[in-house]
Amino acid sequence: MGDRIREARTKKGLSQKALAMQLGVSAGAVGQWEIGQTSPTLDMFELLCGVLEVTRDWLMTGEESPERETAQTQEEQLFLIKIRLLSPDDRAAFLTLINKTVPTQPGKVGRRGGSVEPANITPTRKHALSQAAATCL
Repeated sequence: MGDRIREARTKKGLSQKALAMQLGVSAGAVGQWEIGQTSPTLDMFELLCGVLEVTRDWLMTGEESPERETAQTQEEQLFLIKIRLLSPDDRAAFLTLINKTVPTQPGKVGRRGGSVEPANITPTRKHALSQAAATCL
């Protein structure tokens, strides 16, 4: 895994120090991962995948998963990773909640990172969605 961390880091044009700053760790920690002396924690592994814009499968094995969905942005990739970490029951509940609260009509999607809520969203549904999103992200 260390070689793949180094490969992805250099491909993105990042130094160990620059990567470390983005992750909130020391450059020494990144160096230790790259030589295989230590490994990132699970939470740090997820962040690392996001920052380096690589999949968990690739970082762990060097191979891509055939089921991987192509994300358009780093944020989407992190979201996909978090969704896949949910238990089947939690994933189903989260997707049901999203399907009930997020509009699917054209023109209802927020631009430039802004959020657009359906006019009929209740405070209770808004709170439930926020709680579900917080557990995923």
